[in-house]
Amino acid sequence: MIPITLFLPPGEQTDPLVVHVYGAYGISLEGPFEPFTDDLLARGVAVAYCHIRGGGELGPRWHRQATGEYRYRTVEDILACLRQPTWLRGLHLVHPFIDPLATLTDPTSNLASTDLAEYGDPRYDPSIWDLLQRLSPMGCIQELPAQSHRLPRAWIRAAERDARADNDAIHRFCQHYRDA
Repeated sequence: MIPITLFLPPGEQTDPLVVHVYGAYGISLEGPFEPFTDDLLARGVAVAYCHIRGGGELGPRWHRQATGEYRYRTVEDILACLRQPTWLRGLHLVHPFIDPLATLTDPTSNLASTDLAEYGDPRYDPSIWDLLQRLSPMGCIQELPAQSHRLPRAWIRAAERDARADNDAIHRFCQHYRDA
């Protein structure tokens, strides 16, 4: 069972739905006021927050259940929440970790030091290497032939000098996403 917080716009029967997911570092989705949610609700769009394993909603054990070799559980949880992922019409990615394998194998990456504890070390563990290669958004999108899939629209938010995201990877991902 994956907790989901659902916000519905007033008076709407059938709504488009934006799904917000975060499952890493033991951080909960609950937090400061999010004007993005209010804006969507005002436009008649429902918003769902999926509290998947890896996040902090259900404590440290919930977080540990999706770290290292168990990182795949975040994807399982997302799919369990969505049920019908083919219905997706849009993505909103905020500071996304697009290419974990490249980041964790790059000794000069400023992100690698904090992420090794969360994801495991692919440099020394072949099972982590394989897992990250399968789960990598960059790896998945690069495998799609050009113009082969109708993908949902994507909105990616990251700052130009974002310490939490690899902007080069985001730019490359965006190009592959557009091509696919």
